[in-house]
Amino acid sequence: MNSLQLVLRNLLRARRRTLGPVLLIALALCGLDLFFGWEGEALRQAEQEAVFGERLGHLAILPQDASAFTARQAQSLRELAQRTPGVVLVADSPAAIAVYLANPLDWQARSAALDAGLRAAGLRASLHRAADLSRTYRAARATHRRALASVTVAALAAIMMVIFCTATLNRVERRREFALLRALGLADRAVLAHMLAEALLVTLCAVVLGMAASTLLWSIAQAVPGWHLVLEPDPRRQLAALVLVFVAVSVAVLVPALHTLRDDVAEELAGAG
Repeated sequence: MNSLQLVLRNLLRARRRTLGPVLLIALALCGLDLFFGWEGEALRQAEQEAVFGERLGHLAILPQDASAFTARQAQSLRELAQRTPGVVLVADSPAAIAVYLANPLDWQARSAALDAGLRAAGLRASLHRAADLSRTYRAARATHRRALASVTVAALAAIMMVIFCTATLNRVERRREFALLRALGLADRAVLAHMLAEALLVTLCAVVLGMAASTLLWSIAQAVPGWHLVLEPDPRRQLAALVLVFVAVSVAVLVPALHTLRDDVAEELAGAG
């Protein structure tokens, strides 16, 4: 039986030392996913306030060489912005021209088109994402980033602790099993690979379970009036989180694995007898 078969056997036997970590890690990942969604919604609300409440628009055109546009410059800029596809409204705001978009998510493409138009027309003006000009939004974004970093670190620390404790318990309970495998010729690197594979497979099961739980909660929330629950699927963020989790798990299992390799095979087998 190779290392992968041993890992699958232990998972399929549904031991408490396997199911417990799966459930705990899934709970941490589910909570992290929901927290990301909640924080993302709060940041979007702050952005909407900057766009509409502060009348900054989705994009803002600011003068480069003066504190405000002249009447002729402002008229030229408004006409240019109104001709740009995807722009639904152009309005004056203090010391700037506010540009509202039909699809705010397409702001980068619209910004590039507007910027090209400004250069082609020889108009000395700079284009900005309007929310970035809002102090309220910038403060909300900074708070958002700190909150995400803090909660992510806390979740990773909890996952590392769960994996470390589980791997340590496995080492104690199965030291004779590992000693026998080593006596039968299993190389040290294979023992390390086995313990790492077991931890990563447990984590993968937890990831799948956590994602399923998040999706289920979101689906229930959509069907229950008055229960607002936000999920914010972002493939890049989810991939980064997955990589961080697997790295954290690999580090957490390393110390117990190295202790296993330092155990004396003869002493462990003698104890078994």
